[in-house]
Amino acid sequence: NMWINQPLDGLDAIVRKYKITADDVQEIVISPEVQFRMEFKPEGYKSIMDAEFSIPFCLASLLLEPQPGPNWYEESKLRDPEILELASKVRAEGPILKLNDAFLEFRAGRYPVMSVTVITRDGRVLKQEIPFPKGHPRNQMTLDEFKDRFRRAASFALNPDKIEKGIEKIINLEKIKDIREVTETLHS
Repeated sequence: NMWINQPLDGLDAIVRKYKITADDVQEIVISPEVQFRMEFKPEGYKSIMDAEFSIPFCLASLLLEPQPGPNWYEESKLRDPEILELASKVRAEGPILKLNDAFLEFRAGRYPVMSVTVITRDGRVLKQEIPFPKGHPRNQMTLDEFKDRFRRAASFALNPDKIEKGIEKIINLEKIKDIREVTETLHS
């Protein structure tokens, strides 16, 4: 979800740049607030969908497990006390970004800038602005980033050999005469 990717990209940049961990975090502030995406459930999330559309849950998951994937949404994680405690530290400020308005802006070629601010226990204030999520036409992934992201996502379903063959097929898609070559390669 693009409205969750921006805060994830911002927090990831802060974590990498300042080498912070979950234990360093006192508070995380997202701006602007994204309509329907700041849901925090102190008792835990009832479904994968509740969790995957929750910025607090996703940011907490990133801090505890930096490599995203289906592992973030395992049943046990939806009520994990450590994730929930971190998620409780996430809040939003500023205007509410209404999803319908945001989609209209997106279709017009504009995109709302978001920011993530981490306040650490030792008092540091670390801020990252994210004008476009990774993968947006104005913030495209490099070929290596694409390959790494594909490897990570596919690793839950395919063996390494199929993953590498799949990457080659996808990268050379325009040379493939029959798309079944790709689907057969990626079939588990």
